[in-house]
Amino acid sequence: MKERSKKELAQEVMRLQKALNELEASESDFVQREASSRKVAERYHIVADHASDWEFWLGPDAHFVYSSPSCERITGYSAAEFEVDAILFYRIIHPEDLSHVAGHMNRRKNMNWDRLR
Repeated sequence: MKERSKKELAQEVMRLQKALNELEASESDFVQREASSRKVAERYHIVADHASDWEFWLGPDAHFVYSSPSCERITGYSAAEFEVDAILFYRIIHPEDLSHVAGHMNRRKNMNWDRLR
């Protein structure tokens, strides 16, 4: 293995120090963004958890990510039941309304979300 000169080693140390500084700055930025995101999510949960209406959020796969506690008062089923049973939502819809809801959900699924950003 070739011996490095003191100059080469010093340059390598400076390069590594610069890379370390950049990583530390990125980590600090990430920690700040994560804390900010947590605060925003907490605010949304406070509002949704205390709403009298049934608030729910669906993931891209149309599964329940969040369902407010009022869902039990409105539907008779707990939030946890909606999260574990992917079709419970559709089973409780009146048969005459099912095609309308399914159409709405399909439009939501096929929507170009990037267009809204």
